[in-house]
Amino acid sequence: EELGEEFYICRSIFGKRCLCVYSQEEWDKLVQQISTLPNTKSNDVKRFLYDGTFTVGFDSQGRILIPASLREFADLESEVHIIGMGTNLELWNPDAWKEESEKNDFISTASHEMRTPVASIEGYLGLALNPATATIDARAKAYLEKAHESSQHLGKLFQDLLDTTKMEDNKIKLHYAPCEMY
Repeated sequence: EELGEEFYICRSIFGKRCLCVYSQEEWDKLVQQISTLPNTKSNDVKRFLYDGTFTVGFDSQGRILIPASLREFADLESEVHIIGMGTNLELWNPDAWKEESEKNDFISTASHEMRTPVASIEGYLGLALNPATATIDARAKAYLEKAHESSQHLGKLFQDLLDTTKMEDNKIKLHYAPCEMY
């Protein structure tokens, strides 16, 4: 009922091998968000999205006919895994969903497990570089500063991995807005 009599079905714009289903209202919001992107970026997204988008509806038995090109894109056969994403639905091949889910779980777990020791290393290096807690010569200080910078960089990379998996799981909401580039 929330989808309405007609709704939109398209390829995922997030690089996933799934299909997305949008109500008219949510489709209009997505189109509006895309229009706020810089032209070079929005044109690429529009071409990808609009080229493979279809308007569909339910048949008399409550089923939808997914166009062949979209079934092929998402490798959909007899079974479909449906995920409610808040603003839309995702349709997945069950095996592809299991693989995607396992990948996200691994990245999340690995990032958490790696971030903790890196944070500890960063903390101890910070203590070693603090003149109030340690006295070191200039050469050792230079080595420790490089190690400290590297541990900070690693920590940021692990946080980015965590943020990426959260975005993919819709646990972080993105808000697009035009900005000036200098």
